[in-house]
Amino acid sequence: ISQGVVQVVSDGQGTKRLVGYVVSESDLDRDAIITYLSTRLPDYMIPQLWVELEVLPLNRNGKVDRKSLPSVDVSSLSVAAYVAPVSDIENGLASFWQDLLQLDRV
Repeated sequence: ISQGVVQVVSDGQGTKRLVGYVVSESDLDRDAIITYLSTRLPDYMIPQLWVELEVLPLNRNGKVDRKSLPSVDVSSLSVAAYVAPVSDIENGLASFWQDLLQLDRV
């Protein structure tokens, strides 16, 4: 990788994800990048989505123009599959958190 930048991107529901934009001189090996970064960073700091670019867009000052980076659809990235509550306690807790967080399901 010759250049790279990470940006926080929000999906339609307000969930924020990290997206890594990279310029690579050869084929991009995402697994190798993730393995390398996992030895140096905590999991929450490693981007979940990677976008390979020819060049990073720059502004007049030579800094990365983050507004010109291509938009990505992060809504397809889910944290975990939904598992419905089973017991009465789980139903009560789920109902509490749904009301508190104003969500359809938790």
